[in-house]
Amino acid sequence: MSTALLVVMETLTPAERVALVLHDVFDVPFGRIAEVLGGTPAASRKLASRARVRVAAVQERPRLFRAETERVLKAFKAAADAGDMAELPFFPRDE
Repeated sequence: MSTALLVVMETLTPAERVALVLHDVFDVPFGRIAEVLGGTPAASRKLASRARVRVAAVQERPRLFRAETERVLKAFKAAADAGDMAELPFFPRDE
């Protein structure tokens, strides 16, 4: 698992994590998951569905973060190579 997915998994409730991992990773039927969680198969299905939606919503962020990180690193390298750190908008200026 990627670090990003592990971070997202921590935002899920314990029941959502159980339902998602048991069903989507280990192919455990919702009836059995309901027994483990002490609920109904329908409730287990709903937990897994909610977890999938939340995981899918966050999966786009690492790509955007990676692109922003690359942009900042390139700008930093260019400024460092030019010896002009003051040109960076995110670098404090001495005024």
